[in-house]
Amino acid sequence: MMLVASPTYLARVGTPRSPADLTKHNCLAFSFVRDHARGWRLHDGLGGVTNVATTGNASVSDGEGMRQLALAGLGIARLAAFHLGTDVRGGRLVSLLDAYDPRETEPVHAVFVGQAGKMAPRVRVLLDYLVANVRLE
Repeated sequence: MMLVASPTYLARVGTPRSPADLTKHNCLAFSFVRDHARGWRLHDGLGGVTNVATTGNASVSDGEGMRQLALAGLGIARLAAFHLGTDVRGGRLVSLLDAYDPRETEPVHAVFVGQAGKMAPRVRVLLDYLVANVRLE
């Protein structure tokens, strides 16, 4: 997970230098209840990890929607690194507060329909590919 914002947003509002600065920013949220209750987990600068309560004027239910809000310069987003790598490398989004990033990960689940003990070869190939290539550690 990483925090990002567009260069236009940062030019307009400023760049946060610590987790406490996030209270002065429009932090884009997911509409999942667990995310509102938990906040954003970041290092507290004292050797621990803390939940930072955030507020913002928009919430979405999917990563691509969040990415588009960030690209449009509407606020700071917290998304998985694999979702943002191309935009960060291309300068369309700027990674924020890297020193406070606890390097959290979230599991990815592959769900497929089939009979117990029988898996289509194409499903097996896809699962093998995901296991080998979706890690960003």
